[in-house]
Amino acid sequence: MKTNIQSLDDLKREKEKARKQIAVQEYAIRMQTKEIKHKLSFASLSAIAIDSIKSKLVSLAPGMTAGLVSSLVSRFRSMRKKRTRRKGNS
Repeated sequence: MKTNIQSLDDLKREKEKARKQIAVQEYAIRMQTKEIKHKLSFASLSAIAIDSIKSKLVSLAPGMTAGLVSSLVSRFRSMRKKRTRRKGNS
């Protein structure tokens, strides 16, 4: 049977391990989001590409609300429209 001190040490180790795992997951999400933004800045997006980005965003962060994902996608669409207008004017 473990003493209280041993179980407290075990809990501290578990907490630190969980904290590190969360940090790794957050880093992965930041990097993938950065990659998506980078691709968006160079690509002219079709509706299919926007849908794939939307599904990727949902899979990256399941806790994101649908409204937040929709607002991100609409922002990307408006960016695309502005880019095509600029190209047409020049």
